[in-house]
Amino acid sequence: MTRQQAYLEALHITPWVRRSGPPETLQPADSPAAASSPEPPSPTADSQASVPLAGARLAFGPGAGGCLLLGPSQAAAAQQLASDLSRSLGQPPVWCWPAEDETAKAAGAACDERLATDLLILGPALASLMFGPDVPERSGSARVTVLPSLDELAASADARRACWQALRSSGILRRQGASSA
Repeated sequence: MTRQQAYLEALHITPWVRRSGPPETLQPADSPAAASSPEPPSPTADSQASVPLAGARLAFGPGAGGCLLLGPSQAAAAQQLASDLSRSLGQPPVWCWPAEDETAKAAGAACDERLATDLLILGPALASLMFGPDVPERSGSARVTVLPSLDELAASADARRACWQALRSSGILRRQGASSA
């Protein structure tokens, strides 16, 4: 789902779409075709690509950008390395972290509600906590990118290079650089 589609959906605006075929005809309830159980609809590429986050709930820091940066805790966002990472993105991300209080929001709904186009997760362990063993490519309107954890980034130059490469290959740095040029 594109950012524009997510925006329209959040405003409860249904865009017009061209039908690919004639509309289905309704059959009387007593007809033999209506008596047979209908086939379940086959999943489309869009429904498979947009997987909601597991039952985790997130708390959010200030901000309204299109990039959510998921860290292990609120304190992690205050670290120097986290600040450096935020500045490298060009536009300040909205920091979020797992939480279980009453103000926390369901993670999948938060991506769509905030019209996030990117969800950056700091560390494979945190990604596993959020999604389980299979991390999807998208969650709602957001593309999911798993980066090395802050501890890995602090300890290893290879992890910093891998982080930079993941941000470049996801297109986040190119989009940020293009908007400031």
